[in-house]
Amino acid sequence: ELLSPWNYKDAPAICANTRQHNNLAEHVSRTILQGASVEERALIAERWIWVASSLFEDHKDYNGCMAIILALTRMEISRLAK
Repeated sequence: ELLSPWNYKDAPAICANTRQHNNLAEHVSRTILQGASVEERALIAERWIWVASSLFEDHKDYNGCMAIILALTRMEISRLAK
C-alpha cells in the first residue's frame, strides 16, 4: 500500500524528486543534441559521463548519476552513434 504509485500524488517530495530527475535527463539530452558537429557532441557526452562519475563517486548522488545515464540511453542520443 505504501509503495503504491497512486499514493505518490500525496507525497510532494517524491513528486519533486521525480520532476528534478526528468528535468536533468532532458537537459543533458538537449545539450548533447545542440552540438554542431559529431566531435562537439562527443565532447559534450564525455563531459556528462565525467559529471555522472563524479556525482556517483565523489558526491554519492545516485539519483543525479542515474538521470545522466538515462539521458545517454535515450533513443535520440543512442542513435547518434549509428
